[in-house]
Amino acid sequence: MDRFKAHMRAKHLAYRTEKIYCLWVLDFIRFHGRRHPEDMGAAFVCGVFP
Repeated sequence: MDRFKAHMRAKHLAYRTEKIYCLWVLDFIRFHGRRHPEDMGAAFVCGVFP
């Protein structure tokens, strides 16, 4: 999440936007059983579940 926040700050997005995007990412991770998006691969991230 720290890398994600750093990326958001580098794009100069508003703090509230960063906060909401981080909540979306956390919801995504929780939905997929707390697996990190980097560990899941493109099929999970793109919405095609095996």
